[in-house]
Amino acid sequence: MNTGLVEAWPREYRFDRRRFELLKRAYVEARSSDQYDASAEDLDWLMARARHLRDLVADLCQARIAEMTTKAATA
Repeated sequence: MNTGLVEAWPREYRFDRRRFELLKRAYVEARSSDQYDASAEDLDWLMARARHLRDLVADLCQARIAEMTTKAATA
């Protein structure tokens, strides 16, 4: 596992941890319960973190592809 992805979901502050837990709960509860509630501010923060994760994954993939291309060219 690449620990570089951890930075997409900061856990240093309480509100960061709460929002990460909100996201985890959303995966299960939002589909089946009308009790699930998230503010617009929470959703904006979660979307920004998801975009950051997407960008980190894209960068890591591009770096891995470049590494593999270099290895293939020298083999």
